[in-house]
Amino acid sequence: MARPGAGARGRKGGRGMNEAVERRPYPLDFVGERSVTTQLSWGQQWVWDALSNLPDGRHMCIDIVQPIAGEIGMRPEHAARAVGALVNRFEALRTVFVEDGEAPMGLRQKVLTSGTLPVEVWTVSRFDQTAAALVAAEMSQLDFAVRDLPFRAVILAEEGAARLVSLRMSHIVADMWSAALLRTELRYELGLTNPGEPIRRGSRDWQPVDQAEFEAGEMGRRVCDRSLQYWRKQMHRFPATLFSRPSAPPDTPRYCEGRVSSRASFAAIHLLSRRYGRCSPPIVLMAAVIALIGAWSGTASVGLPVIVSNRHARRLQGLVGPLVEMGAVCVDVAGRRFENIVRSTAQASLIAQRHGLYDIPRYRDLQAEVARERGGRFEMSSYLNVRAWGDKPAVPQADGRAHRAILDLTEETSVTWNEGFESYNVKLGVLADLGSGVARLTLRADTSAIPRRDVSALLDSLDPLLIAALREEGLGQAGVERIVARSRCR
Repeated sequence: MARPGAGARGRKGGRGMNEAVERRPYPLDFVGERSVTTQLSWGQQWVWDALSNLPDGRHMCIDIVQPIAGEIGMRPEHAARAVGALVNRFEALRTVFVEDGEAPMGLRQKVLTSGTLPVEVWTVSRFDQTAAALVAAEMSQLDFAVRDLPFRAVILAEEGAARLVSLRMSHIVADMWSAALLRTELRYELGLTNPGEPIRRGSRDWQPVDQAEFEAGEMGRRVCDRSLQYWRKQMHRFPATLFSRPSAPPDTPRYCEGRVSSRASFAAIHLLSRRYGRCSPPIVLMAAVIALIGAWSGTASVGLPVIVSNRHARRLQGLVGPLVEMGAVCVDVAGRRFENIVRSTAQASLIAQRHGLYDIPRYRDLQAEVARERGGRFEMSSYLNVRAWGDKPAVPQADGRAHRAILDLTEETSVTWNEGFESYNVKLGVLADLGSGVARLTLRADTSAIPRRDVSALLDSLDPLLIAALREEGLGQAGVERIVARSRCR
């Protein structure tokens, strides 16, 4: 979503277009039961705060892609009606945002009772990976102006049959939990769910405006107070900064983004999860990230804002809208065994999940207040997002054969570098995820604070750390520091 005064980015016309694609607009009217204008929910505040520090909103969008088998013979009009059913059902998809200098963060949400959703039907003579990639490439460039509906749809058809539905929406409309609800809802409306398949549908009974009004009430203030009290305690535990190393001349562009993808780490994480007990694979991965950052920074503890889903209340589990904010996770690492770092991470993460709903302006005021209390030496310029998806894999016995198999898998580990960029809202953004048998760790770093060589060393250290933890039950943080140091010397 573009900031006030900035236009939305759309697809580039003409050059690079596939001339075999016939495109036609299919404007879709929608209707709703109520028109409401109210303050932002805290989750919307969090997204807007992040967007205000980014050059554009393309990195803060969510895509849903649903293929449709050709033998179904579904008409594009039927697919369009399914998209329309989503917009009619969920107010977030028909919400626009209006500037208001009197409102917190200068913005209000406005739910529309009627309007028109921009939908396009693209027709190709042959549906294949190239056609699907064209849709994905153009949708990935789409941003949204603040006053526009932050939701778009493209239906890709082949010889009169819909073969793919592609949805794109701003993060201010939905988080990843919401996206899963919308994907299920879309399959239901398209008639693609299997008989007897359990379906978790999104709720119409609790929408973002209901959440915003709850947060503005007495119960909401209590929730916010409790969360910020916890944040205050953790901020005083956080190291003054994770970036105390001497700054270096930045690269051009200033920010780099590297990713390690490893089947070996995926297997090791699941074996360690079973060894430690009551520590899920995402927690083991989170602990590995914390140990690596601690080894690089040299701090006795690592404090990170960690993205939390805020879905523990029953009424929030079916809400389509953004609820994610940051939870405070601080773990002591100096002189500790990796196993204990994992267990401390599990406990800290659980408590953070219970204190992740709060008002963003009050949170920013708290940051400034704690910085004053700490003599001006306090910086939080990082975040960690850990995700997992897919079926639970079968985990082999942790014997010598399993260890040798993991060592063999390291031959497949790869590090890739994405295109850099000039600005971002933190010095270090970390995305760690587990899915499809692969562990991925992505680091987005300010090269003046973390040189590219150090980013590379952290990525290269993931496999060795997890393999060492499997091999040495007493692996300590000093051993992690040696692993990172060796990677830096390569």
